[in-house]
Amino acid sequence: MKKVLASALFLFFAGLIQINAQKARFQFLAIYNTQPAQPFAKFGSLLIKDLHPGIEYGRGKTIKSGVHHEWIWSNRIGYFYHRFVQHALYVNSDARYRWEKGALGIEGSLGAGLLGSLPATGVFRLTQDGEYKSKSPYLRLAASANIGSGIFWTLSSKAHGTRRIFLRYEQKLQFPFIRSYVPFLPYNTMMLGCEFSVSSKLKKN
Repeated sequence: MKKVLASALFLFFAGLIQINAQKARFQFLAIYNTQPAQPFAKFGSLLIKDLHPGIEYGRGKTIKSGVHHEWIWSNRIGYFYHRFVQHALYVNSDARYRWEKGALGIEGSLGAGLLGSLPATGVFRLTQDGEYKSKSPYLRLAASANIGSGIFWTLSSKAHGTRRIFLRYEQKLQFPFIRSYVPFLPYNTMMLGCEFSVSSKLKKN
């Protein structure tokens, strides 16, 4: 159990170090619901049923920008709970394209990362006596990939520090999950969050 906790903490703090080392232009915080399903198979149900909650924090910077568009690189760390299946902690990076006209904008993203999961229920093993005995949970590491799209609304101008709210739909893929019969586990995610410019004091660090 101690090794599991140590591995989970290492993954968490490694993600924080990766994020904080970045010379960020903005940071964001979001809550979301996620459901296992075939890619892009669910949309409306993410808002009303089968709650598997998650939270995510990230930081990003602009790589290239124009009058109405920009390319962004961001690093993210998050957690979600899949009821009866797993607790998952992940870190990932993604490239994002944004187009904005006035206060309203749209975006698309593509990314990849590392995901660590713990079983959400008891784990048992079959002994030689034919009995099941509980065993310590273990941290399972997997790769993850994600593709997403969303809309956002800008609440304040860049001159006063940009503030946005966003709604994002994302497809995440965890692999391998269980090599023998579920090598890939897809998740559909609906995310609601807010974004803030990083202060000039933080940019200097």
